Amino acid sequence: MAACPPFSSKVNASHNPSLVTSELKTDYPIVCICHSYDSLVAGSDEGRVLLWTGPLTDTKSPPQHFQLDMQDSVNVICPRSSDTWLVGCGKHLLQVQLNSASLALLWSVECGDEINSVDINDKQTYCAVADDTGSVSLIDLKSGKMHKKLSGHDNICQCVKFRPKSPWCLLSGGLDCMLFLWDFKKGQALASVNMADELRKGEVESEKSSYVVNPPLIHSLCITADGLIAAVGLENGKIMLFTIGGKGLKLASCFDAHSQGVSSLGLTNDLTLVSAGNDTRIVVWALSTARAPGKTLVWATELHSITHAEKPSGIQILNESKRIIVADETETVKIYDYS
Repeated sequence: MAACPPFSSKVNASHNPSLVTSELKTDYPIVCICHSYDSLVAGSDEGRVLLWTGPLTDTKSPPQHFQLDMQDSVNVICPRSSDTWLVGCGKHLLQVQLNSASLALLWSVECGDEINSVDINDKQTYCAVADDTGSVSLIDLKSGKMHKKLSGHDNICQCVKFRPKSPWCLLSGGLDCMLFLWDFKKGQALASVNMADELRKGEVESEKSSYVVNPPLIHSLCITADGLIAAVGLENGKIMLFTIGGKGLKLASCFDAHSQGVSSLGLTNDLTLVSAGNDTRIVVWALSTARAPGKTLVWATELHSITHAEKPSGIQILNESKRIIVADETETVKIYDYS
């Protein structure tokens, strides 16, 4: 039996469902974006932070521009409240108070190496930080102090996400092709899955060499709001869908989503998955589930495909208006309508 059942469906997929609905112009290349609390915050090079407030309809108004006291690129933005944000700049994680008038530093902590991903748990007591050392750092959000480090990856840890509705669990993915399910209270891995091993299962011998030249490095990760399904984006363009149990991960499906690496993933509350790839495509998928004896089936159906001009560096999904905000390291942020 092949390792990747069932495959995605592309029936009735709509390509380029609409033109760009709006563009936000800046003077700086946009490395990352985050939309929350009616604000769009973007990170740029040399410690720059950009802020748009209110509805993203006034495309002629420039963003507010703030300068951190450091010169590294701002690679990660994560919201804590309407005026409090976490900012990953180089190897430093900062908590800042941010509004249209000012940016004030609340605390800063130094991680092991360049920060790639940040997430906050449901209770807003801890944040998890993935960095180039391969570690996941747990930071106490009240004090800004290092709480614990999780060490399991043999290469760069690229992404980390807390599991919703499970107070002590999180997932991490890395360029060692490993996906870990952690109990961070105990500081131990509950389960781990090697993407290359999963893909090799059931493959004929002639196909196995492809994992050497194009290994399934993990670039992106997201988890459904109920905490039961994880989507994992790989360097080889595939997306793997896993069901998450109390102490385990089980591959539910695997499909070819992009012709190059899956750089970003996002999920809406209604099980709509959005993927962005280094092939410049942004694809909207509908996830479906069904129960079977002893397992849960999960599969994806392609709904829309958007061809972007550049490789996306980050995406954000606006659930209510069914729009996707896309950054691509140029000076322009584009917003697409996928309704």
